[in-house]
Amino acid sequence: METTTKKRIGYLDAIRGFTMILVVLNHVSGFCLDINSEIQSVNHIIKEFRMPLFFFICGFVLQKNHITWTYNTIGSFLKKKFPIQIISTLLFLFIYTYLNNLSFVDGLFSDSKMGFWFTYVLFIFYIFYSIIMGINHYLNIQSKHADLIIFCIGILFYLFLIPNIYNEIPLDNNIKNLLSLKHWGYFTFFVGGTLVKKHFDIFTKYLDQKTLVTLCLLLFLTFNIFKNDVLIIGWTLFCFITAITGIITFFSFFRYNSNIIDNSRLGLFLQYIGRNTLSIYFLHYFFLPIHLKDVFPVFSQHPMPIIEFSFSLFISMIIIIFCLLVNNIICISPTISYLLGKKTIHKS
Repeated sequence: METTTKKRIGYLDAIRGFTMILVVLNHVSGFCLDINSEIQSVNHIIKEFRMPLFFFICGFVLQKNHITWTYNTIGSFLKKKFPIQIISTLLFLFIYTYLNNLSFVDGLFSDSKMGFWFTYVLFIFYIFYSIIMGINHYLNIQSKHADLIIFCIGILFYLFLIPNIYNEIPLDNNIKNLLSLKHWGYFTFFVGGTLVKKHFDIFTKYLDQKTLVTLCLLLFLTFNIFKNDVLIIGWTLFCFITAITGIITFFSFFRYNSNIIDNSRLGLFLQYIGRNTLSIYFLHYFFLPIHLKDVFPVFSQHPMPIIEFSFSLFISMIIIIFCLLVNNIICISPTISYLLGKKTIHKS
């Protein structure tokens, strides 16, 4: 989630900051206010593109056209990512389960990893992607064919999100949960991010014409306004289309407004959040007011989308500010700073 500090692109950090806010908002809405799928909520629309956009940006940032995926490159890359993506995840999972009198083993063998599944699954994606790219390199496959191969593999991974196919995978449920297999479908959007970055000039050419963005925005709005009628195409295809159109729409929005983002307080704050997404991701679980639904039961009993969204956003921003404060305190330690994905070690 954290990129090198040598050359950062403001609107990419802002997108990650924006998406991180949506992640916390989702947890406040679901875990704290008990807003379930049967209740009308703005958060249900946000869910359609939130994690796909997050994985898309991860793939986008990873892609470097000058990298040749040799054995040494793959080994060095995975060795660098392992401590942050796996050791840090297991450490925070252990602390969370310990503080909440939960079983670490049960958490490890749960599909969601008590919420800490993202970094774990992202590392799996790193493994898949680097190996596929390495095979393409050693087989000397032409670039356009390599792109087609990785694209097709990415589409195949989306099948993991189809319940009927997922349930037929011949693996024990404990193994599926240990691997967080249900989340592997997001590899589609991760791959999409790498391909867009690789062919960014072509991609931006279509974005600048604005026809593609307009079409995506109209599709996204139409699918959500007439959701019950559109679902005739099937839930899986519905989710795929809203995810893709949502990614293009919001990526375009931030890119078009890059100057404002780089020169406004809100834009700079989003960038700051974006540079600390890993810290916020790990820390925010410890600040979630899970009993909020007992204090404000009205949100889970009566649909009030705008009010519920505004309230959830307010609570989310308080949590994020606390996370940033704690992050700045504990990152005085070089070791903890490294575990939170910081590339620049702070000196005490």
